Amino acid sequence: MRAPDLDLPLRQWAHALALASLAFASTALSNGWSLPGIDPVHEPEPALTAALLERANAARAAAGLAPTAWDDGLARAARAHAAELAARGVLDHAGASPETRTLADRLVRAGVPYTSVGENLAFERGFADPVETVVQGWLDSPPHRANLLNPEFDRVGYGSARDASGARYVVQVFAATRWLPTHASAGLETIAAHRLRMDVAVTAPRSVAGVLEVNGDVERVTWTPGTMSLDRTVAVLPATLRLAIDVGRPAFSVDESGTVDDAGAWRASIAPRRWLEVSSAVAAPFVQTLVRVRFDVDPAVGALLLVDGRHVPQASREPGTLDVAVPIADGERVALALAEPLGDGRLLVRHALVAERRGGSVALEAGR
Repeated sequence: MRAPDLDLPLRQWAHALALASLAFASTALSNGWSLPGIDPVHEPEPALTAALLERANAARAAAGLAPTAWDDGLARAARAHAAELAARGVLDHAGASPETRTLADRLVRAGVPYTSVGENLAFERGFADPVETVVQGWLDSPPHRANLLNPEFDRVGYGSARDASGARYVVQVFAATRWLPTHASAGLETIAAHRLRMDVAVTAPRSVAGVLEVNGDVERVTWTPGTMSLDRTVAVLPATLRLAIDVGRPAFSVDESGTVDDAGAWRASIAPRRWLEVSSAVAAPFVQTLVRVRFDVDPAVGALLLVDGRHVPQASREPGTLDVAVPIADGERVALALAEPLGDGRLLVRHALVAERRGGSVALEAGR
């Protein structure tokens, strides 16, 4: 329900309540897993928002539903929107700027990587018990009640703000955590590997973007005029190398290729070699220490694993598990995340953690 005409004299708002609701199913909120978490706004009435959480969860319990847990990211989005509504003097799910136009936009700015979200709004002025008035108003309105008693929603955040007349704007934002790993574990293991060192003569007139592919593992490289020395680790020999230049459209043109054979010697193959040439490449055996991280996941979800923001397609997958071995030096940290493909080329992170190698052990902590 939309707010009444705000041009009415303030005396007619002595006891006023207006509501608005919004719900999205599987709304895409991010094109990556590094979310900004911006627009911090101070909550002027923390006791009010805490009481709203308690009262709404009591209503859910009465309906036989689990409570919604407080989520700082959702609250950050709710506070920012409440402050904007109070400043504008309107009750509206649409923000005033392109960055806050939709609930999805606001959640991205708040750093919230959820889908299946909903939003309830309320305008309140002059009631002795604003918490009961607002929550009961939501319960008495079918679309607001559907959000508040949605069994899929398990996270919530609240925000409030007052306008110059003292009227209060309340924002309630829900989200569903559609899946999370039930467990994550990590340990150290050692493997026999080979340290590959190559010198690349670059005769391009200027730095040029390109890629280096080693045994099918592709990474972006900026080829800089002169001699570039690159060190990589390969699990087995022979190792196949391809060096390519970005020629636009987008496309890459292979300019040099070859193999490092079982003896660790470079064997060049036929390639244009316009700007790139491997002048030497050798491989030496060594024992590599890896950190192996294992996730127990919902087998019904097509999870992808990201390591430092990069998809790792070679992660081992069995029903209900996903694990990967990552080289981490003592004292180093690596960010890992499980992401859900959205079907349009984007990934949405569902769970993140940080692994840190500490001597002979590995520590895991929750990530953003």
